[in-house]
Amino acid sequence: MVQGSASPIATSAVGRPSRNGTNICFHLDSTNATVLCYDSGYSPNVIYTGYTIVIVTTITWTPGQSYYVTMDSGFASGSVFCHAESAPITDKTFWRFDIWNPALSSTTTTTTTPPTTHTVTSLGTTTTSINTACTTSGIVVTSTNASTTTTTASTTPPTTAAPTTAGPTTTGVTTESTIPVFYPADFENACKQPVAIMSAVMMVAFMPIHTLAMYAAFTKFSNMFKPSNTAAKARHQQRMKNILRR
Repeated sequence: MVQGSASPIATSAVGRPSRNGTNICFHLDSTNATVLCYDSGYSPNVIYTGYTIVIVTTITWTPGQSYYVTMDSGFASGSVFCHAESAPITDKTFWRFDIWNPALSSTTTTTTTPPTTHTVTSLGTTTTSINTACTTSGIVVTSTNASTTTTTASTTPPTTAAPTTAGPTTTGVTTESTIPVFYPADFENACKQPVAIMSAVMMVAFMPIHTLAMYAAFTKFSNMFKPSNTAAKARHQQRMKNILRR
């Protein structure tokens, strides 16, 4: 791996989360120290485009070191249903990468001096034939005639090996099947819109009932404390007292 950009690909269109505090962080694998964090709620270094999230870093990586990535809950927002947000990623083996160290590469040059023509003499080469007259004991008797062979060999000069440079080692990518998990934060975010709609519907439905109730209450209070009605009640009570005295 060399410096550049990383772009995880989702299985559906994703977007920026609706709240801040949703960080993506890079950590040094050897010490677990946090090297860099971006808040995906507003950071321009985190770009959401279609099915891909592009994370552009400005950090200078240390050659030969290994890093891993973590993500907070809600780092990515979905595009279907109520825009459910992604689960947090805290496992240091989920997204790990190595920075190639060019100092570990080597260059080797091999040069071979071509040999001259050589004469090879082979001695002791024998020709064997079986004497069929002496086989009563089961032992094969052979006769040997020595011969000498001279061979002249010429060799072709070998080619010189070109310099070779060890290339970077690319870490294998393991694809893991994941099971969607619905966390409490996802449930809360998924129900924001339905709750808001039901609140508005309930307010519209109860507004006429509330208006009628308030009108009846104010009318009753007006009749109870109206001066003319109070005076009429007082006269009625005085009249009833006079009748009872008789």
